[in-house]
Amino acid sequence: MDAPARCRVLRGADLFNQKLDGTAWRSKPSWYIVAKNDRTVQPELQRFVAKRMGATIYEINSSHVPMLSNPGLVIDVIRTAANAVQRSRIGA
Repeated sequence: MDAPARCRVLRGADLFNQKLDGTAWRSKPSWYIVAKNDRTVQPELQRFVAKRMGATIYEINSSHVPMLSNPGLVIDVIRTAANAVQRSRIGA
């Protein structure tokens, strides 16, 4: 393995050992899309996680990947989140 490749491997390995201060979902606004037909992550678990993080919750009749089956809803949620964050920064 050449030197640049060794450096990339070492830097990547360090990511697993770093300690971070704070948790973003505890201090920043969050949005969550619950996929009600998800058979990979149960919708009940998704709701629990979304509620725990204080997220604005959207629910859709979708499988595990609503960004593929319902891209319109997903982009609407992203735009709503972006607009809300932008408004909060202007008001701050």
